[in-house]
Amino acid sequence: MTEPNPIRPPSLLLSCMDPKAGAWERSLNAHRSEIEEIDWRWVLERARAHKLIGMLTARALAAEVREDLPETVQTELEGEREAGLAHRARVARTLAEVRDRLAALKCPFLVVKGSAYAHDVYGDPTMRRFSDIDILIPHEMMEDVDRAFKEDGYYFWANPEIHNKLPRWFRRQAPPGEEPGSEAQARRILEAFHRHHLYVLKEDDPRMHVEVHWHVFVPSEGRASAEDLWSETRSTSLEGIEVRTLDWEASLLHAAVHAMEQAPTEYRLLHLADVAWMLGRWGEIVDPRKLQELARAWGLVPYLKAAVMAVERVLPQGLPEGAGRIWPHPGAHRRSIRGGLLSAAGFGPWIIDQQAAGGRGRRMAENAWREGLWELALGRRPGTAWGRVIRTVQTRVPRGRAGGENEVAGPKGASG
Repeated sequence: MTEPNPIRPPSLLLSCMDPKAGAWERSLNAHRSEIEEIDWRWVLERARAHKLIGMLTARALAAEVREDLPETVQTELEGEREAGLAHRARVARTLAEVRDRLAALKCPFLVVKGSAYAHDVYGDPTMRRFSDIDILIPHEMMEDVDRAFKEDGYYFWANPEIHNKLPRWFRRQAPPGEEPGSEAQARRILEAFHRHHLYVLKEDDPRMHVEVHWHVFVPSEGRASAEDLWSETRSTSLEGIEVRTLDWEASLLHAAVHAMEQAPTEYRLLHLADVAWMLGRWGEIVDPRKLQELARAWGLVPYLKAAVMAVERVLPQGLPEGAGRIWPHPGAHRRSIRGGLLSAAGFGPWIIDQQAAGGRGRRMAENAWREGLWELALGRRPGTAWGRVIRTVQTRVPRGRAGGENEVAGPKGASG
């Protein structure tokens, strides 16, 4: 007699990123009668792959039904909670050191992305994990900051993956003596296309990696200047340290771009969770009128609409209340051409397992088609969209795995 196949409910993963109270518990209750048949190994593995393990841990251990979970799962989640507390301590130490070092250089900075979201958006910093602290500085300070981080034991990370996706015109512009795959070439690539440097540490160093940006959007994403970003800031306190960060509307636009810039087979649901949680505090922290004006001025309306549509598709209980007010006519985003393209790309719960979907032959062709539609949904020109897809496919073929445009930038995991 064969054993029944284990149950893998996507809702148990997707509902942990829902800001609505009780969302995860309601999803678990829907499977109460089959809780012993749930493949908890899959749930935990996918939560780690999508960097949602902190959210799953907080939701599961706070639920009234936690005692119904298998004992091994409870033990593993308790271990994750301890890891979250240790992570928080590392963040506090690193952030204090970065503040002091930049103050000595008289270098202004903003804390962006995960470090700021964990405190200001989620409220519980252990829920939102990240592998490096992201800061934004003026571009003209980059040389001094580079030197300072190296003096503090950091080293510049020249991600080997970025050398595999260079357009021909960029290769032809290489200065004399530049070696392919060298640090000099990596710096030139980052300067032209990525606008940040990642500084990493040795394995036994208790601090966090630091990613230093001089812009939070790459050149192909909208038209906001660095000066535009610095004009949209606010003060906040992170681990008792007073810093500045992007204001709520700029943060939501940044989160939307970060959530939708990744192709389906490289997707991390963590970044969509950031959008969902900001929308969950809609009206409390986000000014709808200012958000619309900023999205239009910065050329980011396609990213914002696509991100909100994606949240609507993956959350089992739909958009947080009031989030549809981004558009003057409710439902208009669903009827738009871009909405149709996103639907054709198949965005939905299937995204959970797409990180391992490189494949070959027909499967690779299907994934390339999805990615092309995805790129078009974000408003890219057809030539640009298919060029990006082709470069992604080229990087997968020799490795036989998913990879590509937004591959992990550091040695210990994706940035965030």
